[in-house]
Amino acid sequence: MITTDFHLHTMLSVDAKVELDEVIERAIELGLTEIAITDHADFNPADAGAGIYNADQAYQQVLQAREKVDGTLSIRYGVELSEPHLYANEIADIYKKPLDIVIGSLHYVGAFGVHLDFFDVYDERTGLIKYFEEMLAMIMNADMDVLAHLDYFARYASFREMPSYKPQDYEKQIKDVLSGIIERKIALEINTSGWRAPANHCFPKPEIIDWYYKMGGRLLSLGSDAHKKEDIAKDIDRAAKIAKDIGFKEYHIFRQRQIYPMPL
Repeated sequence: MITTDFHLHTMLSVDAKVELDEVIERAIELGLTEIAITDHADFNPADAGAGIYNADQAYQQVLQAREKVDGTLSIRYGVELSEPHLYANEIADIYKKPLDIVIGSLHYVGAFGVHLDFFDVYDERTGLIKYFEEMLAMIMNADMDVLAHLDYFARYASFREMPSYKPQDYEKQIKDVLSGIIERKIALEINTSGWRAPANHCFPKPEIIDWYYKMGGRLLSLGSDAHKKEDIAKDIDRAAKIAKDIGFKEYHIFRQRQIYPMPL
């Protein structure tokens, strides 16, 4: 049983519906031993949460929460940075905090949100090539520990009843991304939120995780990306089984931005 979840949101994320006290209550109820609070820091002007992230507030809520748990649960302070390669000035103060984990995410390609109007503007082929090219630029230029939900666009494509994309059609672009995170020692996240959408697969798809392993990638992070209480740690063991079946022996957690292996 996996007893960690290193991708969790609270009400400090504009799209989340759970207070930190509720996260802690649920984590303890599930028998978790270590979690990371990784609220959104967004800066694209098109985003509803642009500029609202307050690093002081986010850190203070974690400090206060730690005082309440008496060592029964380790609570790590993290952040999910959207397009961090594009907003170096805006995120500079965030890095001054004692972060445990920095998650990098691609939610926008230019002005178009993958979760909003991206597929109104681009056909699948054109859009996904642009998406993976922007992701490569992000991982090669941003200071981050984990690449989140590599192909999470599939969630929103599935809401539109678009056919499931085939990773093989974008093998070069995806493998460029995988090579980049291997080179920069950035962990690949297995994000379980896709199982909570019509897409019905983890992000990324298992075949991409297999490519990563065969390319020599070994750094993995497991996260539910929960935005509400009932989704905390959901399908984490399912993600771990996929990794183990591929050949991985361990996954990784982060403390003070140092990576620590954990057995699968």
